[in-house]
Amino acid sequence: MTQQIDVYYSFRSPYSYLATPDMLRLEQDFDVEVALRPVLPLAVRRPDFFSPENLKRAKYIRMDWLRRAEYLGMAGVWPYPDPIVQDMETYQIAEEQPYIYDLTKLGVEAERQGKGIEFAKEVSHLISSLVVPGGGMKVPISPKPSQKLGWIYRRCRMLSETATI
Repeated sequence: MTQQIDVYYSFRSPYSYLATPDMLRLEQDFDVEVALRPVLPLAVRRPDFFSPENLKRAKYIRMDWLRRAEYLGMAGVWPYPDPIVQDMETYQIAEEQPYIYDLTKLGVEAERQGKGIEFAKEVSHLISSLVVPGGGMKVPISPKPSQKLGWIYRRCRMLSETATI
């Protein structure tokens, strides 16, 4: 009898991105089904996490996941375009979040179609393999999507609608 493993996955979390190859391997190597359970990122669920009192913790996370990415031989690039509108120097989170809700809903739909983990891998590797112009990590707070962001979300929609991930 196949067992199910629920994976609570954030499309913004670098740790979720780093876990995607292992999630696929679990299904291939063992008699388990990995079910994607998309969740909204911490920045949306608990914006106070990025308050001045918690900046050391937020900065540590940025440093820690890079070490993990290097260990795994994966790209250590902050998601670009970032699905959360946030200034990465001040950690201020914009009130309006035009991307992450749609992306999370697409993940739910992909899982409903039986392709959740594949979808998560494609999306996370797509946004974590693009380089920020100028090599920096600052993403200004702006609700207007770039051309690249628009292309990524159109591609995500297409992936979830066709289920040909």
